[in-house]
Amino acid sequence: MQFTSDFENLQMYWHVGLLSSEHALNNPKVKSLIASQNLEFDLIVLEQFYHESFLMFAHKFKCPVVTLGTMGYADNMDHAMGLLTPWAIVPHLLVSYTDQMSFAQRAYNAYLSLYDAALRRWYYLPQMQEMAERHFSGHIDGPLPHVSTLEKNISLMLINSHRSTDVPRPSMPGLIDVAGVHIKPAKPLPDDLQNFLDNSTHGVIYFSVGSYMKSTDMPLEKVNVILNAFSQLKQNVLWKFENSSIGHLPPNVKIQSWLPQNDILAHPNVKVFITHGGIFGTQEAIHWGVPMLCIPFYGDQHRNSMRSVQAGYA
Repeated sequence: MQFTSDFENLQMYWHVGLLSSEHALNNPKVKSLIASQNLEFDLIVLEQFYHESFLMFAHKFKCPVVTLGTMGYADNMDHAMGLLTPWAIVPHLLVSYTDQMSFAQRAYNAYLSLYDAALRRWYYLPQMQEMAERHFSGHIDGPLPHVSTLEKNISLMLINSHRSTDVPRPSMPGLIDVAGVHIKPAKPLPDDLQNFLDNSTHGVIYFSVGSYMKSTDMPLEKVNVILNAFSQLKQNVLWKFENSSIGHLPPNVKIQSWLPQNDILAHPNVKVFITHGGIFGTQEAIHWGVPMLCIPFYGDQHRNSMRSVQAGYA
């Protein structure tokens, strides 16, 4: 998953999408759902992140589909809705450009977008179609439609985007911005965390690399370098670290394997959020007004981090 280029990143998305879709379709409970004969549903909700083979459920159950675009807008979502977004002013999902692109940036954006559209049509979607036919054939009467056709029949797309933080772009009634919908009013913290945050005279640095990456995956020498740096700060540090046997901790560092991130970021003593740049954590930090120090690893984290730096809150 190491980030080397936007093109490699795009291929990584396709690879992960194909692997995870195949894995899910082989799940016994999903197989029983595919083979079912008497079930009826009024609506299907799918994540729209490279799992197009699952759109065949809409054909099987003859019901509408609502999708969730967790990473924000992508060209293929616009195209499925019949909307053509101009590459001269609308940057590709993977790049951090604004709508004020230079000529070189517009050329690169068009090249990447064209590469995405061509390979998606001629390489990626045919594999999703083959996967759907392999799993659904024999369980649905008549010929199976193509996943690209099913994609155009999506009734509504809920997009993890917000006009205040994303670039201007054309839209349609079927595309709804829902970024920040996961952010709830802050709940009371456990007593130990509440006391730690309340009693931090110089403020607190909150450090988490999310749920997919784990701090315990860091080489020990890097953990020691980070702890040594933290020990020299006057601020206290709250670190989501999944192993309590980290060894000797500086007196200003507290670790826990799980932390209520939204409620912590809402605390007025939190001064900096050291983050991997995931889209949900980024939105929470923006909502609660906490500056970020970003350490992106893969996927959309590079884009989110660069956009946050450009906007001035990271």
